[in-house]
Amino acid sequence: MELDATLDDFSVIRVAVLAMGQMPPVYLRDYVETIVKHTDMDLRSVRAFYIEHQKSPFTQLAWETGKLRIKFMVGGAVRSPWEDFQAHRKIHGVIGLCHCPLSHDLGATYDKFLTICASYPSAQVKRCFGFHASDNQLEQEDKSKNSDFILFPSADYETLELHIKALMQAFAAAMLMDFERRVLLGDPVASSLTTPLDLPASTGTEEFSKAKRKRLGRLQKAIGDYCLLSGSHLNASAHYLSAIEVLKSTGDVFWHAGAAEGSISAIMVDRQRDQQFYDDVKSHYAEIIQLYKRGTSLAFELEANLKLAKLLSRKESTKDAIDILTNCIESGKSLLEPNDRLVLFVEVARIYGFLGYERKAAFYSREVAHLYLQQDNHWAALSALQILHSLSSRYCPLNSAHKEVRGINSRVHRTNDAPWSSLQIDVLANMLAASIRGGDALAAWCAASQLLRAHYPLITPHAQISLATALSTAATKLPGGTRSSVPALPFLRWHSFPQESSQMDFIKRKPGKKEWWTESSSSGPFIYTPFSGRHKEPKKIQLVWIVGEPVEVLVEVANPCAFEIHVESICLSVEPGEFEAFPLSFVLPPNGSDVLSLSGRPLSTGSLTVRGCFVNYNGVVTEHCFGGTDAERGLFLADPFRSSGRSGLKLRNKPLPDIKVIPPLPSLVVDVVGGEGVVVLYEGEVRNMTIELCNVGSVPVIEANITMVARRREQHVYVEDDVLQAALPLHTGRKASVPIQLQIGHLDSQSERKTLENSTQSLDEEAFLHIHYAGSPTLESTDEELSPGRRLTSRLRLRVLQGLRLVNSRLLSMEIPLQLSSTLPADTRKAEANAAVRMDPYRGGWNLRVLELELWNGTDAFFEVTVAVKGEELDASTKVHRKHCARVLVPLEKFKLPALGDKAFFATARALEHRSRNEVTSTIEELCSSIRVRWSSGKNTSGELHLKDAIRDALRDSVREILLPDPLTFAFRLAAGEDVRANQLVPIEMLVKNNTAEDVAVSLSVACRDISGTSCVVEQQILYAGALDGVEVELSSLGDAVHRFSLFFLVPGEYTLLGAAVVPLRDDSICYCGPPFAVHVA
Repeated sequence: MELDATLDDFSVIRVAVLAMGQMPPVYLRDYVETIVKHTDMDLRSVRAFYIEHQKSPFTQLAWETGKLRIKFMVGGAVRSPWEDFQAHRKIHGVIGLCHCPLSHDLGATYDKFLTICASYPSAQVKRCFGFHASDNQLEQEDKSKNSDFILFPSADYETLELHIKALMQAFAAAMLMDFERRVLLGDPVASSLTTPLDLPASTGTEEFSKAKRKRLGRLQKAIGDYCLLSGSHLNASAHYLSAIEVLKSTGDVFWHAGAAEGSISAIMVDRQRDQQFYDDVKSHYAEIIQLYKRGTSLAFELEANLKLAKLLSRKESTKDAIDILTNCIESGKSLLEPNDRLVLFVEVARIYGFLGYERKAAFYSREVAHLYLQQDNHWAALSALQILHSLSSRYCPLNSAHKEVRGINSRVHRTNDAPWSSLQIDVLANMLAASIRGGDALAAWCAASQLLRAHYPLITPHAQISLATALSTAATKLPGGTRSSVPALPFLRWHSFPQESSQMDFIKRKPGKKEWWTESSSSGPFIYTPFSGRHKEPKKIQLVWIVGEPVEVLVEVANPCAFEIHVESICLSVEPGEFEAFPLSFVLPPNGSDVLSLSGRPLSTGSLTVRGCFVNYNGVVTEHCFGGTDAERGLFLADPFRSSGRSGLKLRNKPLPDIKVIPPLPSLVVDVVGGEGVVVLYEGEVRNMTIELCNVGSVPVIEANITMVARRREQHVYVEDDVLQAALPLHTGRKASVPIQLQIGHLDSQSERKTLENSTQSLDEEAFLHIHYAGSPTLESTDEELSPGRRLTSRLRLRVLQGLRLVNSRLLSMEIPLQLSSTLPADTRKAEANAAVRMDPYRGGWNLRVLELELWNGTDAFFEVTVAVKGEELDASTKVHRKHCARVLVPLEKFKLPALGDKAFFATARALEHRSRNEVTSTIEELCSSIRVRWSSGKNTSGELHLKDAIRDALRDSVREILLPDPLTFAFRLAAGEDVRANQLVPIEMLVKNNTAEDVAVSLSVACRDISGTSCVVEQQILYAGALDGVEVELSSLGDAVHRFSLFFLVPGEYTLLGAAVVPLRDDSICYCGPPFAVHVA
């Protein structure tokens, strides 16, 4: 029996390909590849080299559509005793391959080639190809005149392939002419038409005529074989029909079956393969099988059954194919040749695997391995390993230990039950034993790796340790860095793709927009929409990597076995672009797991895919693809990652992200000087800090901007933009220091205020410095698209402490009388020419009003408080010691309005309020905003108290009195002399000033009081001359008037003069009093 026998084998020409002399394996593989690709030779291309010496017996040869089919037997083949029975079993040609640089004596090499060809008597066409021949060797070829020894000088692959193609066409034409010669001569074909079945029986007892007819029938069958090999299937069909008639009459059932089988093969050449075709082939092969059974040839009977089963399996006639295989197994028990039994089990296993019956395929492949392993020799072990390895792809879990296999019969077979796993373990154990016996270290590594990786839950800890020893032993026999297609331990799966803010935040720039960083993308006006829950499928993450910048991938590794794993190196596997991966080594304890941070950097633009990791374990390098096994996806009942508490059930549908690599961009690294750890600040503090920027990228920074985002809007950052812009462009490796000023706002909300009521508590929050920067305006790949900008975020951890706290605020008022003299108070202001006030209303006995602020220092620091009014800082400062309270006085006399220009000021009180409302309101806000209370503590700590609301509350009731000037002002002076003495008549003048733009008639009066506040006129402590009451005076707009009178003091002491005026209105009257003037009577 032959392996891989099919119905089409009758038309295949076998050619032996042999290596002559010393041949490096690399060159042998290249030479063989150039030869074996010419398996189908069109007769149209062969005809150019064909010479018809006489009339061809192949009258129906299809030169336009036909072809010669060649099967190259690399390394040669053993002669079959059934060559005469079926011509396709013969070796019809021999091709020798010679590497000329290592073959110095080409004559000896050619003689050796001829000697080897003598072992193939059926091979009449011989060629020996010598590659990379030198000039001297080419000259020797010209002298030797050996037409079958062809030398090729050193040339490129395309040229060599062109020459080989022409020579192979000539080689095929030579074989076609040889087949014609054999058919025409007849005698060489019919000289030995015998089989091993003819040996026991002798033809001597038969009748001479019957023997002659039998020989004639076999000759017709042999000619049909050569016609079929030549591509003339019509001539072959005619000869097969003649042979069948003759052999049937002579009772030669074995050759009769062979002729019938060849006839079916000839019919299959141009027959349409419909249902009728399969039915015909099935019925004809049933007769052929019966003929083989009558001919007592069990091997050919089984081979015919296997050919029919292969044909039916392709037609999805599963039931018929399985019935045939079952009969073959039963009949194969009678086979005596071990080789036939091997071929039978291999073919049955392959057909079962093709049909999708993986268990039966595994069972019979194990039978093949057992037959080989019964032979105690090295080559038998290698053969067993080869058979198991060729079949293992169908039933062994190379990439998935828990999968669904769908056969051609559309039925699904699940491979997740324990008996099936046990059978897989047995098959892999046989492969491991065969590998060790045959000395194939790489195969032993692969078998042990599959056992540990796919079936570790079913293997005992002691057996796991034995497999680990087998892995180590096999690795020591392999060269360092050997690559294996079968991954071993540990298990891998990707955990996440962490992205730094400098790598993650990209901002698209638009042409013509200068402040491109001000745009922000929004997903919509709603935080949650009910439609978002419909998308249950996980969306792929879109990542952007930059050429030359390091990236990071978190990979989870697990070791579910009972031994320790020492991984020499692990790195990322990325395709298809250029990527530099940084290796890492680690050790995993038994039943342990860990999360590794693997890094690298892309070197070219385009799209990338992170396939998995390259793992160097015991010196063998394997590629572990992410999601390659069900255990890594968490579908195993015994999850290898369960020991770490990170089960893979949540990751079963998690897709790998799509990665896009863009050209290089600038990359900044920020360092906030003094911003390490937690920055402790007081409420309202202003802190000066410095930011150091360093460009670690390969592109200079052209644009940059710094902003701050915090939870509370009262926090601001002020950047020295001139310094920042002066440092640009910031080239690679350069640093720039930019001073900034961080201002902490005041706490407004009740929750924040209550948090800091106790001085021992603090308010922790975060602020983020956003640094937007960009490089050159265009990408390297296109001139139209702007390169994206980047955003670097630096986090500042702030701890806000309660500093000075306002306990109470109130308004204080006091009167300070002036001393009566012969002159008026001097004007301290320089009035303009158009000023309405000629006499200073702020001097004299003015009611002084002061705002008192009571501050509490509950900290352990020392504070110094200063007050600035309208930008002018007061000379005095107030010191507030720790755990102490202090009062700060703010004078308010500078906030008087200069004048009132309303001509109807004295109309009514309601009109007064209405006409001055807007001016008073604006002045109130100016008053509250102009008072700044600043504090400092040490050299670098300073701030400002937020007291605007407190000032407004304190002045709410008295603001009109503070802001509005008096419509009438009063002053007193001595008309003569400077001293006032008792018992003397003192002349005095009272000046009344009208501060409005309205003429008014007033009634003046003068009052004099002693130290106790009692009127001196009523008590008759003074005498006077002139009028002190009811003096009617007309005051013009912004004019003044003087009223003269004299006083005679009877008793020395301290007295006070007060002026008053009554303004009569239509329905009412208004009384105005002047400031007090002190009179010292000597």
